Amino acid sequence: VLSSRTMRLADGRLAFSATDLSRHLACSHLTTLRRAVALGRLERPTPYDDPRGDVLKQRGIEHERRLLERFAAEGCSVEIVTAADAPFSHRDPAATATRTRDAMRSGADIVYQGRLEDEDGRWSGYPDFLLRVDEPSALGAWSYEVLDAKLARSAKGEAVLQLLLYSDLLALVQGTEPARMHVALGGADGRDCTSFRVVEYSAYYRAVRRRFEAHAEAPPETYPEPVEHCALCDWKQTCAQRRRADDHLSLVAGITRGQRGRLVERGVTTMAALGALDLPVVPRLDGVGAGTLARIRDQARVQDRARREGRRIHELVTPVEPDKGLAALPEPSAGDLFLDLEGDAFAADGGLEYLFGVAARNGGYDADWALDGAGEKAAFERFIDRVMAGWERHAGFHVYHYGAYETTAVKRLMSRYATREEEVDRLLRGRVFVDLHRAVRQGVRASVESYSIKRLEPFYGFVRQVDLRAATRALIRFEARLESGDGVGAPDELRAEIEGYNRDDCLSTLRLAEWLEGRRRELEASTGQPVPRPARRDEERDREQEPAVEVAALFGALMAGLPADEAELDDGQRARRLLAHLLEFHRREDKSAWWEFFHRCDFTEEELVESRATIGALAYDGAAAEVKKSIVHRYRFPEQAHEIDVGDSPKNPDTAESDDLKRGFCGTVVDIDETARTIDLKRGRNSPVPHPTALVPLDIVNNRVLRESLARLADGVVSTGFAPDGQRRMAFDLLRRVPPRLGPPAGHLASGDRTGGGEEPDLRSDEPDPPQSDQPPMRRRQAPDAEAGRANGSSLVAAGETPVTAVRRIALLLAGSVLPVQGPPGSGKTYTGARMILDLLAGGKRVGVTANSHRVISNLLGSICDAADDHSRPHGRGRHEPVGVTHESGPAGREVGATPQGMPVDVRGIQKANDGDGCPDERIVQTDSNEQVAEALTSGEANLAAGTAWLWARQEMTGAVDVLVVDEAGQMSLANTLAVCQAGASLVLLGDPRQLDQPIQGVHPPGA
Repeated sequence: VLSSRTMRLADGRLAFSATDLSRHLACSHLTTLRRAVALGRLERPTPYDDPRGDVLKQRGIEHERRLLERFAAEGCSVEIVTAADAPFSHRDPAATATRTRDAMRSGADIVYQGRLEDEDGRWSGYPDFLLRVDEPSALGAWSYEVLDAKLARSAKGEAVLQLLLYSDLLALVQGTEPARMHVALGGADGRDCTSFRVVEYSAYYRAVRRRFEAHAEAPPETYPEPVEHCALCDWKQTCAQRRRADDHLSLVAGITRGQRGRLVERGVTTMAALGALDLPVVPRLDGVGAGTLARIRDQARVQDRARREGRRIHELVTPVEPDKGLAALPEPSAGDLFLDLEGDAFAADGGLEYLFGVAARNGGYDADWALDGAGEKAAFERFIDRVMAGWERHAGFHVYHYGAYETTAVKRLMSRYATREEEVDRLLRGRVFVDLHRAVRQGVRASVESYSIKRLEPFYGFVRQVDLRAATRALIRFEARLESGDGVGAPDELRAEIEGYNRDDCLSTLRLAEWLEGRRRELEASTGQPVPRPARRDEERDREQEPAVEVAALFGALMAGLPADEAELDDGQRARRLLAHLLEFHRREDKSAWWEFFHRCDFTEEELVESRATIGALAYDGAAAEVKKSIVHRYRFPEQAHEIDVGDSPKNPDTAESDDLKRGFCGTVVDIDETARTIDLKRGRNSPVPHPTALVPLDIVNNRVLRESLARLADGVVSTGFAPDGQRRMAFDLLRRVPPRLGPPAGHLASGDRTGGGEEPDLRSDEPDPPQSDQPPMRRRQAPDAEAGRANGSSLVAAGETPVTAVRRIALLLAGSVLPVQGPPGSGKTYTGARMILDLLAGGKRVGVTANSHRVISNLLGSICDAADDHSRPHGRGRHEPVGVTHESGPAGREVGATPQGMPVDVRGIQKANDGDGCPDERIVQTDSNEQVAEALTSGEANLAAGTAWLWARQEMTGAVDVLVVDEAGQMSLANTLAVCQAGASLVLLGDPRQLDQPIQGVHPPGA
């Protein structure tokens, strides 16, 4: 019986499932094959023997079981339509669909493993969970939304497409489209959920569905192009055999799909044809640089020749470039180590590097196991300590690895546990880690279809002691135990097999390094020229030096006495630990930017063109213009993707190491013409820098003021704890997630006054309900204060108040506290924020505005000025009020604003902004001086001031305003938000928590 999760013939017509739709997105050729099977024109292949399949299935069932247990613990009524382990071939589709509809009509909180289908049964699907929500439908006063459990760490396009189909089918049953859909991602506690608004993706879903149905009705000619899904597909071997029989271009190591497409357009359709291609190609291939074409042509030539001659072939790449290929190999040292890590992305919470394997030059091997987070941290520290000791003991010491995984893991663990940060930074700056994969790709051309280390082993005669297939099964079984929390109970023989596999990897890396040294000598002999060794580099020479000792002391003081187990931390201890980790937030970001910059500077000319960040193959075109004492130089470049924009100051990788040439400075971008493919760089008329042949972006902004502000905050916590002490109070509330604290109405106390001259009164109101979350409609855990507040029957929002009214009233009552105001796009946050700020100004308050960008700040300032104009009108709706907003009053008929409608509000604003980025309204004075903003607020010349975090984090801005408003707060990092808290007595956060976070480059401890 065919699975009801795949395309099938039902009553003479094709019927489809959600899996068919998502798989079509992954591979259109698979749709062609499945259609042929459904119509009886092709036999289904033997299911691909994927050793991970059973384990993945079991892990999926366990993930769903944890969710079921969670729902039950929260008091939800659960209707299980089908058992999770029931084979699909044994299910009765019609009966299952009927049971699902009955469960929904009964109002069950959770419907598990039900079946949804359209009226004619052509489309169907089995969503993992249907969640009841309090939205009326044809079922009654409730309806349902879909939740699927996925083991992945992030929601992928295929998963969202399945959810959209389920939501479409669900709407047919309940008569209304669900508002949201949800994915419960893989995690230790099953609480990592991502939600999507159906309406935002439905047009895309309809377009994909139409394309799929058209394909199923009249399939176009398709070819089994290799895609990511091939690794899990039953047709894997069939498609691979066809590509091999066709001598398909995908057999060429390192060729991309885009490059294959360009070649096919020119009639080059086979590996043999590519290997025999005459260069240069005229006209040139768009999007494929000359260097790239030469590389893939030579790779195809070597592979084709080896195939014809029936032997392995390798060639050495010339000419030799410094620090590239075989010239990137350092002098061997007796103390060198060879590293390989085994990790599981799904173990623990956020993955686990569970085995640190290290081999030495003499062939000795050591394995260090880590079965939980504490063990991982300890093993990482032992490894770094061993490396540092080796570096001190042995001249020319290095750690060799194959591929980027190991160094990426080292950076991640350093940041995740906030440990050995200085040591890792020194090791990376000192080029102690050597990636042999880069040396191979840049220095050797081998007759292999991929440059995995296992494909190269026959070249250097390495024979593994552990069978790869057996090792793969052992890895899967062990990782399944890790993910279920039973890693400690793994049998010794299982761990021994994994250790043997890891030992083979480490020793293979050692033998590869030795083989490459031989090829280096071969290259010197063939060219008669010495191959240089890489120079040592220090990428922090020109960087501002961090007062590391002071930061380390603050970190130690904050962490002193804290329990190691997070579960044992109280709110105050958790806040101290978080603040300690945030002290290095900006430095971690800078480190990551520098690491990536120098990694890109090591690119070959071809890689500089192929990278999606850099610009390669620049050619000087002459002076384009003269601007005062500068010259604008124009350069041409071939078609390529890049991340460089007008206003940037990209670097020349050839001079990035040079002190006297300002670390690669070659000018500021003043214009880019993507059509003509030119870029204009402006630099001084007498600048001695050479013309660059490539550009590498480097986005490092001086963040000293932000780091210093965080250090002052940390020093205050170390000195006095979380005492209610002026400007730091709202930062403490934010760190501890304390609900808003309310005081007397505005005007009752002047700013900074105290009652009775004694201790500050406790102005905290009854605690409110927490802000509404846009997370899945599950029972949510609340902070203890919020639970207490709800038990007292209190709420910040009074009966009958709208959000606009509530925000405007509450903002006037904030007492050294934090008010979060959240909502999706178009919900009126800017409108509400502008009127809230106007009320504060009318009440005699000084208000500050900040955000991540001048554009966002200027938009809010403009809305404030518009609101002031609307407010001055005595009657009627203002020009800028959205439909549906009425002039409202607060509880007991109190007027919301501080002044009656029709009375003008005095707006005296000043903004620190760049040229052209400021608010154009004449009431907002523009300045490029931080000091002028501070003086205007102190003198009373301004009652409204605005600027980015770099303004408000300055020490002279301490206590500058009564209320600081952060717009688009969901996009500002916690570190930056805490850094600006010193500037105001209270904080208002306007934003959408579901928008993208502030882009970050580093890896940080959880919560940071």
